[in-house]
Amino acid sequence: MEKVEGVYPIPKWITDYHKKFMLKERTRCFKTCSKCGETRLISRFPIDRRNPDGYSGICKTCKNKYYQARYARDKDRIKALNQKYQEKYREVHKESYQEYSRRYREEHKELFKDFAKKYYLRNRRAVIERSKKYYQDHKEAVAVRKKRYREENRDKIREYERKYRLSEKS
Repeated sequence: MEKVEGVYPIPKWITDYHKKFMLKERTRCFKTCSKCGETRLISRFPIDRRNPDGYSGICKTCKNKYYQARYARDKDRIKALNQKYQEKYREVHKESYQEYSRRYREEHKELFKDFAKKYYLRNRRAVIERSKKYYQDHKEAVAVRKKRYREENRDKIREYERKYRLSEKS
């Protein structure tokens, strides 16, 4: 190797290494699906860290077809498993979910009021029918509740009646 002042030539082993590396990089951009046999971009394969290259051997399209067929075949069993999991999850996280719901309702009171009002306006007849039916089915319980309310809120009721009488006079 001839040395030129300030410039050093690149050794052959480095240029060979670089060529091999670039060839690997170019081939890493594509992969052949073991299911359909098509060569596709590496981005068309799901990530799977168990494989040396970090991607699954089956493309996303083939995997989706497989999972759709599996779901169609075992729909009832999969739904039962999901429902079982959801029930268990709700049971374990019941208190935290209740706390979250309570806090959310407090923070969004106006939203819930608006929703209830709109629902009532859309379903007014059904709501009135349901209320009448409930009253007919639970007359004693409603009477007890009304009596308890009157006893617990005497001052509030008196104030309301006083304001009502004043507004009637004017």
